[in-house]
Amino acid sequence: MLLCHVQAAQAGEIQQVSITRQGPIYSISFLVVIEREISQVRSRLLDHARFHELSDMVVVSKHLRKNQTNLRQLEVRACLIFFCPEFVVRERIDLGPDGFTATVIPEQSDFYLGVSHWLLKPDKPGHTTLTFDSTLEPKFWIPPLIGPWFLEKRLTRELGVLVERVETDG
Repeated sequence: MLLCHVQAAQAGEIQQVSITRQGPIYSISFLVVIEREISQVRSRLLDHARFHELSDMVVVSKHLRKNQTNLRQLEVRACLIFFCPEFVVRERIDLGPDGFTATVIPEQSDFYLGVSHWLLKPDKPGHTTLTFDSTLEPKFWIPPLIGPWFLEKRLTRELGVLVERVETDG
């Protein structure tokens, strides 16, 4: 199942959101333009201790370090009418020249697998393009008929929150 939402390309806007489900595995991608310099966007996205400030669903975010490895732990609550799963995601963060990769640590998370690529590119002056691609397999149940639809709607709303908060963060 593929759900895709596209808006007109403008600064500080969501340009594309896509959710694909193949059995228990979800592929999630989005493209947004943020009205901030790339260094500011990168710094804000990598501020793991404050990452929860960028989302209404992330209730706790922590920056952990183990043997020179950067780890991020997120505690998330995502409600769908009567269904409110709370889950933990612990990820290893690997920095690259154009962004970073977050890899789920399954034995410490509520996911069997998860890899997320965050790619940052300069756009016109004072703007950054953020491209996100992720593959996730949750250990918890997601209603198969309305789950993908709900995820697309919720992700689009959360991206609006993220863009606004990154742009207004001083």
